[in-house]
Amino acid sequence: MTTPEEKRRRAGLMREVAGTITTKGGLLDDDLDTLLQRYPESPDGVWWGSAATDFYDGVRDVRREVRPLRDDVLDYAERCRTRARELEDEADAQEAAQSAD
Repeated sequence: MTTPEEKRRRAGLMREVAGTITTKGGLLDDDLDTLLQRYPESPDGVWWGSAATDFYDGVRDVRREVRPLRDDVLDYAERCRTRARELEDEADAQEAAQSAD
């Protein structure tokens, strides 16, 4: 049987992982946004023509694909936090049951 201390340790690790996932996951589309902000598509820009149009269309397509992935990653981080709370609740209940014995 897993001890309350082990459950709390796991909960702490899950919170740490969730924090890292949240930080990194929130940045998934930053590079694409930055690219479009720094080098906006413009007919009078440095790069123009069909190659430029294809490039910018591709960047927008990738950004549309990355955003749902970012959301999935952030949802997973929240599930990690929820599981951490559950583990701590289980540890509390286990300790209470051991104290009652």
